[in-house]
Amino acid sequence: MDYKNLPPEGKADFAQIMDDMLNRAGEDAVVGFARIGALLAQIKEQYGKEQPPEEANGQNDEDGQAAFLEAAQMFIEALGEDEEIKRLQEQGLSIDQQIQTGAFKKAAVRTIERMKAISISHQLPAATSKRPKEIAFPIDKVNANIWKLLERDMGGQIAFAAENVKDKSKNKQVNILYSIDFGDIDKDVRITRQLEPFDKRVYIAMGALWAAGNQIMTINQIFYAMGQDGYPAPNQIAKIEASLKKMLAARVDIDNTQEANAYKYPQFRYHGNLLPMEFITASMNGQTVDGAIHIFREPPLISFARERKQITTIKRQLLTTPLNKTNENLMLEDYLLECIAHTKNGRRNKKILYSTIYAEARITDRKHKQRAPEKIKRILDYYKKCGHIKGYREEQDAIVLDV
Repeated sequence: MDYKNLPPEGKADFAQIMDDMLNRAGEDAVVGFARIGALLAQIKEQYGKEQPPEEANGQNDEDGQAAFLEAAQMFIEALGEDEEIKRLQEQGLSIDQQIQTGAFKKAAVRTIERMKAISISHQLPAATSKRPKEIAFPIDKVNANIWKLLERDMGGQIAFAAENVKDKSKNKQVNILYSIDFGDIDKDVRITRQLEPFDKRVYIAMGALWAAGNQIMTINQIFYAMGQDGYPAPNQIAKIEASLKKMLAARVDIDNTQEANAYKYPQFRYHGNLLPMEFITASMNGQTVDGAIHIFREPPLISFARERKQITTIKRQLLTTPLNKTNENLMLEDYLLECIAHTKNGRRNKKILYSTIYAEARITDRKHKQRAPEKIKRILDYYKKCGHIKGYREEQDAIVLDV
């Protein structure tokens, strides 16, 4: 049997033989031969194409020596993949000479550990990461409101009026019912019991990764899909993990039955985790990753917006505005993206009052209101630079979009 023909799990089993040969070389030869022979016979039986003969089971000295020599040859073959052993071979050293060097034993230990790692990664869920080029951004009324630090997020049902221009004149109101419960979060866990704009960015990022074909993903991928470049710092990793744990524990109930009956929308009812996922250890791009995220379906609130055709597609770079990602700034960005999307499809006037922007972004402080117009200009200038809008003009009390 050749070492190179063994499958990954077979190589890992053979690592046990290498371990024995390396660490028990000083024991009685007959005992060593017998044990090595028995181990090799098991590997042949499990992974070989032919069943080993009955007598080649390492029970007598002659057959045990033969099995030991065969295992030794496979050991040398496995070591040949180590760069340090390759250098010794290039120096023209014989096997006996190589064994006398300190580099040989170090290479043997490295090889054994590598073979064991191959087995571990072979048994893990495996995935290849795929980067999203576009971001699905929901613009429905539910998603527009629930991520804004709602005081009623602790429990209780909220009724969002479904928008339908024809029915406004008839004073007819059709509601979409929504509620969220954070009761599954342990009271000792220091996580806010409200949905924040940051959580929305994490949620949308996971929706984009799912759409790109990722059912298993990492914190680094989420960080990238949120519009960030490079690698997240430890505090950023901790913040994303806390957001994931919060949304995993939160249970939502959403029901648009009234809207579906009134306007012939697809009916959407969901009761379950806001983020249906689990933390796992996985093999990502051949590397073992602890704390990978396995998501079971598209995030349900993204599905809700998609089925109602109230979703827009934006370039990832639009999330990389030159502002710090505070809750206030994220709400400004999100509201402006919603306004642009609705203006482009003719559902909203191009003129946006500053007072409306302040209300939507929960800006109540006088100093913050004074600084907000400059922030809005920086965001819109960036969107213009990215080609997302043609431009805009400022009025005394408003911004007028040119889409």
